[in-house]
This record gives sequence, structure tokens and C-alpha cells, in this order.
Amino acid sequence: MPSFCTTVRLAIGFLSLAVVGCESGARRIPVSGEVTLDGKPMNGGIVEFVPDPTKGNALRISCTSPISNGKFNLNTGGMKKADNGSGAPIGWFKIRYMNPNERGFDPTGKQKDDSPRVADRYRSDETTPLSIELTEPPPAEGYKIEFTSK
Repeated sequence: MPSFCTTVRLAIGFLSLAVVGCESGARRIPVSGEVTLDGKPMNGGIVEFVPDPTKGNALRISCTSPISNGKFNLNTGGMKKADNGSGAPIGWFKIRYMNPNERGFDPTGKQKDDSPRVADRYRSDETTPLSIELTEPPPAEGYKIEFTSK
């Protein structure tokens, strides 16, 4: 029969393993860089990195960032709480663009629509031609995303 101390040690050991198992998520690295449209810095919209299963990335996460002054800085949201946070996991991703503001634009209004005019092919992970491998360490100058309007 195990002693009380042995039982307590075993319980603490199992509890420690359970806590570590619950907290382990996709390891993330800082991911930032520049976003251009037809060679000029973009201002507005959201860049999204979607895991590319055709290149071995089967993670169930989404990495997004608002685009401001031609720059982005990714944050990850995943199925598990431990997957959420700044940065993104390494691996291959397809790159999409979305702009939630342009759907509500009123063409009869007096407000000028200054939404970036990104080509529709970048709005779906099935049609985007952009794919990128996030590596560790990331490039010193950051990643460069180049959208076009045509």
C-alpha cells in the first residue's frame, strides 16, 4: 500500500501533466510586415493568414491583422483557448483580404468611399494566388504582402 506522501506526489504529478496538456497550443512567433496595393502602402482592411493544408498545414486557426499605414501585426485565434494570442505558428498559409467597412457603403450618400480596391481573387482561400511560409526566425525586415487591384 503506497504511503500518504507517495499518493500526494503521484496526484501532484498527474495534476501537473493535466495542466501542461491543457495549456499547450500552437507555438507562435511574432509575424509582422508590410502590405501594399499596386506597390503603394495600404491603409484599411484586414489581412488574414489561413492554414494551407495542401502544403501540410492542417491547424484549425485563423491569423488576422488590421492594415494600418501599410503595416500588419498578426494575432491568432484558434479552436483552443491556448491557441489564441499575438503572433502566428510557423508553416504555410494562404493570404486573404477582407474589408468589413466596404459592405455597408452607401453609394447615394455624400461620404466618399476610400476603401482600397483589392481584386476579388484575394477574398477567398480557394482563389487567392498568395501563399507564404512563416519561418523561425522570421525575416529581419518582416513579411511583404503585395495585393493588386486587377
